[in-house]
Amino acid sequence: GRLAIDYQPSPDALLYASLSRGVKSGAFNTAALVDISEANSIGPETVLAYETGVKLTLADRRLQTNLAAFYYDVDNYHQKVVDQFAREFLSSADKVEFYGFEFEATARPIDVLTAKLGAGWQKGKYKRFIEPTGSGPVDRSGNTVPGTGNWTVNGLVRLDLPVANDAALISPQVDFSFVQGSYYSTGNDVK
Repeated sequence: GRLAIDYQPSPDALLYASLSRGVKSGAFNTAALVDISEANSIGPETVLAYETGVKLTLADRRLQTNLAAFYYDVDNYHQKVVDQFAREFLSSADKVEFYGFEFEATARPIDVLTAKLGAGWQKGKYKRFIEPTGSGPVDRSGNTVPGTGNWTVNGLVRLDLPVANDAALISPQVDFSFVQGSYYSTGNDVK
């Protein structure tokens, strides 16, 4: 289910907030199709998601900006774990939280020029996770979820040049992206 509130104080501004609950069905380990010793399954994952943000259109609609912040509270998070024999299994992290923000802006100062910039930061943290390992259970509570805890930045500049009496466009573009390194394993020992 989802509950959302939108407020538009002017035609060029939108404020919003939402609360939603989602369920991801249980799963079985597809790696077991290669190695039957990796066969296992886990129950469903549930999430309670909070999000808030603002969308603004400025400068006679030539600049659009969006800013959003989020917090996810996840029960029974589906986590891949690897044992000492390099076999992959699915495990359930009892409690996990994710939080972060995103910003994006699009500018069209003149009709043929578009510039975009986006940035975001997110982190996931195990609130309660006892990981089964080949040497026994290990408490990963407080560790960062692999693939989170990093910055992303991207952007582009594009020209849309009409040719042949507006029958076609030539659109040269320059873009970039940056993704900061993050942990690879639940033990937070490899970045």
